[in-house]
Amino acid sequence: GLIRARTVAAKKRPSPLAQLLGGDAPDEAPGAAFTFTLLNDDARLRRSKTVLDELVSVNHDALPEATRTRLKKAADDASKSKKDRAKEALDRHATFVAEQLDAGADAVDLTAELRPRVFVADFDTTRKDKRPGGAVARLEEVVGLLEAAATRHDELVLRIKSPGGAVSDFGLAASLVARLRKTVGLKITATVDVVAASGGYMVACVADRVVAAPFAFVGSVGVVSL
Repeated sequence: GLIRARTVAAKKRPSPLAQLLGGDAPDEAPGAAFTFTLLNDDARLRRSKTVLDELVSVNHDALPEATRTRLKKAADDASKSKKDRAKEALDRHATFVAEQLDAGADAVDLTAELRPRVFVADFDTTRKDKRPGGAVARLEEVVGLLEAAATRHDELVLRIKSPGGAVSDFGLAASLVARLRKTVGLKITATVDVVAASGGYMVACVADRVVAAPFAFVGSVGVVSL
């Protein structure tokens, strides 16, 4: 599954003491919250494809009968071939699972391998954020989530948009990304649509690979002076 994770401001809840007294004083440190979106929802994509097929459907009644017959046969053959390929893939999966279990593979790890997930998160330092720590704090929350939920079979797509900034902040961000690779074994792809310069490029460099748009600003590591 392709999953987009976003941090959202957690609602401040009354503390137990405030609830007891009937007040509404918030907790001092509300927890982080996330919203998730399944980007490749199969059911949603099938519905969209059905609507698109109906929109661009062509009426073949005007074609000669022999041509319509050949066209229908070709469509049926293509559909049968697709079903055959799907069955072959399912058979291969079944054989693979049986062999791995016979070899003593861990069932939880095997399940994760058969259903890898791709998490999509943003590291955008150009966005105004009133929260302390801004993009680095959001990244730290995402890393904490993935350390608890992700496996070595999953992948993180980190969408970077940053012209750089303080070396201490971006050094921390880069170390967080590197920590995911080390502790979880997560594969990480950094993508750049607009800019990943200076500290932003440093964060991208610790990923397994960097994918950039043709005209994105990438690189330009500055000089630290005292």
